[in-house]
Amino acid sequence: MLNSKYRKYNMSLGFFIPFELPALNQYINACKGNKHWSSKIKRDVERKIVAAVINRKKDFLTLEYPLSVTFTWHCKNRMKDPDNIAFGRKFIFDALCGADLLEGDGWKQVRQLHDYFPEPRKDHVGVWVEVEKFDGND
Repeated sequence: MLNSKYRKYNMSLGFFIPFELPALNQYINACKGNKHWSSKIKRDVERKIVAAVINRKKDFLTLEYPLSVTFTWHCKNRMKDPDNIAFGRKFIFDALCGADLLEGDGWKQVRQLHDYFPEPRKDHVGVWVEVEKFDGND
């Protein structure tokens, strides 16, 4: 795991978000129930994400764009489908952009996304995010 080290001469930033993010189906159900409730869920999750990474603000300032971002989703079980879990990327990007840790999450800033789902473990839940400069190869 990387902690803002040089790797192959590219600056790379890795950080861990130590909690489970809402899956797509959970968020859709919240939106159907009450728009204020779904807004509160999104706001609360984004605050927790920022709190988990804000001490790395200097490292975010060194990032070179466009980015390649890899997500390793550590789940407690297989109850949710991977595509529903990967929806959590939206919360992560919105939180980082809202806290001015990333310039944005559009085509100019993000060019490549990867998701990995290792075997579930009840004692290790969260998402490891690794951000590095996109090297131009798909």
